Amino acid sequence: MCGFIISTGKIPNTLQKISVLSKIKNRGPDMSRDLYLEKDQIWFGFQRLAINDLTKNGMQPMTYRNRYTIVFNGEIYNFKKLKINLKQLGHIFQSETDTEVLLAAYSQWGEEMLNKIEGMFVFVIWDSKKKSFFIARDPLGQKQVFFYFKNNKFLIASNPQAIKCMANHIIDLNKSAISYYLALGYIPSEKGIWNDINTIDSGSYLKFNYENNRFDNFTKKKYWELKNFQNDTKNNSNNFEEIFSTVCNEHTNSDVPIGIAISGGLDSNSILYQIKNVKNLSAFCIGYKDQRIDESKYAEQITNHLSIELNLKILENQEHLEEAEDLVCSATYQPQGYSSLTTFFLLSKLVSEHKKVLITGDGGDEIFLGYDWYKSASNIDKFKQFIKHVLFNDSIEVKFNELKKKSIFHKHILNLFPRFLPNEIDKILNLKEKFNYAGILNLFKEQFDDSLPLHSNLQIIDLNNFTKDHICTKIDNMGMHNSLEVRAPFLDRRMVSWALNQTNQNNKKTESKKILKKFLKEKKIINFLNKNKQGFSLKLKNQNLKNKIDYIKTSKLMKEEYLNSELTNLLQNDKNIYTEARIKTCWNIAKWYEYQ
Repeated sequence: MCGFIISTGKIPNTLQKISVLSKIKNRGPDMSRDLYLEKDQIWFGFQRLAINDLTKNGMQPMTYRNRYTIVFNGEIYNFKKLKINLKQLGHIFQSETDTEVLLAAYSQWGEEMLNKIEGMFVFVIWDSKKKSFFIARDPLGQKQVFFYFKNNKFLIASNPQAIKCMANHIIDLNKSAISYYLALGYIPSEKGIWNDINTIDSGSYLKFNYENNRFDNFTKKKYWELKNFQNDTKNNSNNFEEIFSTVCNEHTNSDVPIGIAISGGLDSNSILYQIKNVKNLSAFCIGYKDQRIDESKYAEQITNHLSIELNLKILENQEHLEEAEDLVCSATYQPQGYSSLTTFFLLSKLVSEHKKVLITGDGGDEIFLGYDWYKSASNIDKFKQFIKHVLFNDSIEVKFNELKKKSIFHKHILNLFPRFLPNEIDKILNLKEKFNYAGILNLFKEQFDDSLPLHSNLQIIDLNNFTKDHICTKIDNMGMHNSLEVRAPFLDRRMVSWALNQTNQNNKKTESKKILKKFLKEKKIINFLNKNKQGFSLKLKNQNLKNKIDYIKTSKLMKEEYLNSELTNLLQNDKNIYTEARIKTCWNIAKWYEYQ
């Protein structure tokens, strides 16, 4: 795991290097290195969090066969199997890292390597012979990457703050992205919060040539799409334990001790049982003083049963929690409007005092039908064609707050952005073009597949949007701010494809997490199988929301006229059931902008 920055053109001066590397240091505080290829005019900056092969042999930028140079953020979980294959093909290795395996794989198979590797990753490979860059992002978008292409300069980095540090002009906020943030509570990959700074979508790669300070031959391609999960024939077995054990075992590959985040939920406890024999494994849990919302008792039950050490932190000091909300805003690369980031920040901070690697159950709700709307969708699947027509027919005008009356699909979409309605956003922002619900629905239009049952379409929409742009962002930003690598087995491509194929087989009945319940029941872990579902959001009581509104009024975001006074008027007179969430959403972006 790491942070990296690449810049074309002249080598940065010493002060620039120090400044930009400081922007990514918390992602990799163990080792630092930079490299300038003078002939090609490319500078690489790198900060390493050492997980596998803790020696200098694992340091990046790494060069292979005097031709390929790589910077890589993430983990390739099946690298040991690939390494055996590559050795048989004549490749020789100098380290025990997955980084070197990536280089050998690209040397051997080119972009076809992406169909062989399994992991969470963003990597950039420079081919000095072909004078080409190859940049790829993992299938589910677990790792983030940002790039800048302007004034004949290319920058790419693990966070946009590093790019802003190296760009040769001031980069402003993107108002269109703010509108989506106010509606959704997060920013879709298609919209970047900064003008001129873009990202590469999940399951995609970008390839282009660079020579004599000129760029050409651009190729951008999707190498894997979620809606094509039925074509994934790697895991044809119907045996859950077979695929689950493979994925979980590979997620524990580490030369440093690992931890696991647990609650009273089926997802994390299924993983805990599967990896219970890992050496020096510890469990971590966030609890609450209020027993009505506290789940730590379930964590204590299962860790006692499995003889696993539990590290428990009870959240009870209101002032400390509000301080953590402030820290979260400084840690996120783009604004996020959900309180679950604060909980995960505090958990990551706790874990980082003991471990470098944390395993979580994120993704379980999406792939095993953990949300209520999946069950509702299966009940009306026969109306799918009508729903698609109503949902995506651009000629139909409908009031946004009446969407839920049209179909379960509309109600689901509405649930995805319970913050501000389009007519409210038009008043809050001074946009050149009106913001309307069609703009949001268009994000989901191409993801709808007639051949799939409705609940599968909802799963794909969730995974491609909320999961990728909020949950994956949460675990990456909060974890790496605390120099902690976070791994999510349920977001492994193999696990996702397998689970979607299983839930797709029965169109009539979509029982929530049936597979996990059966697994845990067979293992005699049944204490919490029928407990009510709890979210991971922070439960803050009696917050002074007026203080938050007052802060928004005088914020830099307001002074620079990204937001106008209509916002505070709206918030002060708000009687919406989402009032608290709306105020916090605005406070989060205002506070976030202060740190930029």
